[in-house]
Amino acid sequence: MRSVSSRVTPLNPHVEAGAVALERITTGIEALDGVLQGGVPRGSVVFIGGLPGTGKTILAEQMCWANARWGETVLFIGTLSEPTVKMIHFAQTFSYFDPALVDKSVV
Repeated sequence: MRSVSSRVTPLNPHVEAGAVALERITTGIEALDGVLQGGVPRGSVVFIGGLPGTGKTILAEQMCWANARWGETVLFIGTLSEPTVKMIHFAQTFSYFDPALVDKSVV
């Protein structure tokens, strides 16, 4: 799933049916994109919070790599105290990781 920009029937009853939807970008997770009505609105700031070990960093990385694969340039800003090299090394264990995108589309 990629960016979505189409006419939809909004869930909010106060919005006119058939209104133009916000352009959205994929999270890289089809089920989550469904819950978010097509993904995250383009240009929005997304804050992912939770307890340690709940997958916040993995979700953010997956969103970045999914959009980089579609040719988008993405910027990942994390608050980890670990060096970037260690984070990249850990990310290599996941199927979404593509080393060809490092420093090209994922910065």
